[in-house]
Amino acid sequence: MNLSWIAPSDNAGVFAYDIRFNTVPITENNWNSCISLGNIPKPASSGTLQNFTVEMPDPGVVYYFGIKAIDEAGNNSLLTVSSPAASQAKDTDGDGVPDLWETAHGLNPNVSDAGNDDDGDGLTNLQEYQRHTEPKNSDTDKDGFSDGDEIAQGYDPTDYTSHPTSSQSVVPGDLDCDGDVTLADGIIALKSYQVSSLHHHSVRMM
Repeated sequence: MNLSWIAPSDNAGVFAYDIRFNTVPITENNWNSCISLGNIPKPASSGTLQNFTVEMPDPGVVYYFGIKAIDEAGNNSLLTVSSPAASQAKDTDGDGVPDLWETAHGLNPNVSDAGNDDDGDGLTNLQEYQRHTEPKNSDTDKDGFSDGDEIAQGYDPTDYTSHPTSSQSVVPGDLDCDGDVTLADGIIALKSYQVSSLHHHSVRMM
């Protein structure tokens, strides 16, 4: 996330900045309980636009930021707060899939591989991330149907109980599963029927 602010117009004696964040709006009342950021840039000349990039601990979380100027005697200015902003996960290769997710699922966060389909289920790695499925397992919920097939038919590939119904024709008495009934099966009569499948940001502070 990129924080930006204008250096104070009256910056005589300004020694440093104190920038803090929280997941709730920042006020003077909760300032002391907010988390301080480190490695903050030194104050620039009056009226200068200053920027500071920070990597927040959790992606997709809305954060609030506040800043105070500090003089050499340790006195603080009035509090200036930012509009809330949602953090984004680090994505080194810029392929739309966060580094943490790629690493956790055996992918390379330094190579743009969002368009690959490593498990052959019809879903790209990016789609696997968006659908919360596994990029190296074609059947995430282990219900006997591939993730891509389930999504294509409107089912949830992460729910074992949500899957298509098979329309496979089977032959009763076909004990050797060769598609027909022979003497080896011990059956003479032949009839087909249907069965179901087994369950098997930017922040600007002014």
